Amino acid sequence: MNNTQPLVPNLMFLIALSLMTGCSALPQTPPGVYQGQLAPCPPSDNCVTSDRRDAAHYLPAWKTNQTTEQVKLKLMTILQQQPNIQVISHSEVYIHGQYRSDWFGFIDDLEFLIEENAVQIRSASQLGYSDFGANKKHLLIIKKAFEQP
Repeated sequence: MNNTQPLVPNLMFLIALSLMTGCSALPQTPPGVYQGQLAPCPPSDNCVTSDRRDAAHYLPAWKTNQTTEQVKLKLMTILQQQPNIQVISHSEVYIHGQYRSDWFGFIDDLEFLIEENAVQIRSASQLGYSDFGANKKHLLIIKKAFEQP
């Protein structure tokens, strides 16, 4: 009888977990608005941003023709309807939320900076190096709801 077969799935799980979480958290700028812009992404692969200067993490800003008040109300409503998202803070033109994963409870920061005719976006994992596209997926789901009339 081969006793190594149960080890393979367990080993694969540990490898995947270590890739997702990394050995330690990389230093990054806390969520917020800095000189009129969202925080930059860390060098890791677990962040997306609408900052055009960061080609490695780039996801386009969302275009809108609504007022800042309308955009904020719509975003707040969408975020509050998502079961895994909690709004942490907000101001007239900024929203900071957090997405908590079901499986391991990982937390991703979601940020929205409302400008005239656009919403700047950023989503970054608080831990690890890679997120296997989770932050991009979160924002695309929210964007789909945002684009609904």
